[in-house]
Amino acid sequence: MLKLKENGDLAKLKNKWWYENTECSVSSESQMQKKSHLKNELQLSNVAGIFFILVGGLIAAMFAALAEFCYNSRKEARRAKTTLSEAMRNKARLALSGGRDLVNIIGIVAASKSFPSA
Repeated sequence: MLKLKENGDLAKLKNKWWYENTECSVSSESQMQKKSHLKNELQLSNVAGIFFILVGGLIAAMFAALAEFCYNSRKEARRAKTTLSEAMRNKARLALSGGRDLVNIIGIVAASKSFPSA
């Protein structure tokens, strides 16, 4: 191998089998480097599928969160013996406030239990 490399026979064989017998229509090495550089670049069309999967997963997660919110609100409405809309409103207020209005929401639920609606 060392003798072939020193004599230049290895380079000739490489050119013969890699560049001359290629099925690609590249005439010079500089053009080949330009084309290989362009092939290696990622474009939006190459990675668009990943973004479609991410968006699909995001939409599925949002539907799952909405279903969980409705289910838990219904459970809470039955437990607190209030209407579903009131339980949803209280749960949304609690979620959006980050728990700061917990005392007010508990007070509202307690007040609605003590005063029967007509």
